[in-house]
Amino acid sequence: MRFNIKTNHIVRRGETLSEIAGRYGVTVAYLMALNAITNPHLIYVGQAIRIADENNGSGGMSYVVQRGDTLARIAQQFGVNVWMLAQVNNLRDIHLIYVGQTLMIPDTTMPS
Repeated sequence: MRFNIKTNHIVRRGETLSEIAGRYGVTVAYLMALNAITNPHLIYVGQAIRIADENNGSGGMSYVVQRGDTLARIAQQFGVNVWMLAQVNNLRDIHLIYVGQTLMIPDTTMPS
């Protein structure tokens, strides 16, 4: 199931990525993955941050882990970096996924 991006947030003076994530009910790791941010402390005034609600899955796809799946194979299947996939799903160990687990697959394409 694919979903659309809900909105963008324009960074204002003094805002942090953590505050922005909290305002929209998503994690910092999710926003970092969705926006290809490598350092959560390096955002700038006027920057457009793509926002999606993790709880309803907007901004990506959900995928249910099947027998024989690995995170690396799932990442490759959807064209996503395995570490990004782990971050978005709050996975501490990329080798620990289980059958029936629902993973959020971020949409890494930029809107046109």
